[in-house]
Amino acid sequence: MISIEPEDKKMGLSIRAAESADGQEQIKAARARAAAARPTLGDIMQEELKASSPTKATKKRAAKKKKVEEEESRKRAHRP
Repeated sequence: MISIEPEDKKMGLSIRAAESADGQEQIKAARARAAAARPTLGDIMQEELKASSPTKATKKRAAKKKKVEEEESRKRAHRP
């Protein structure tokens, strides 16, 4: 619908305008679907960081290992 003239009880219609508006809506919907389906660089990097981040158990083992190595190093340093 292009225009309405209530005084004259007329309506202006346009098939091209209706098709164009419908086409624009379809294009917007398609772009929205494509954007939602395509991962961003941030999404990919976040997944990689999660996969490579150490767990609590790994951190505890590393801290324990470091502590043992420091103690052994101190013992070696105090030997005559």
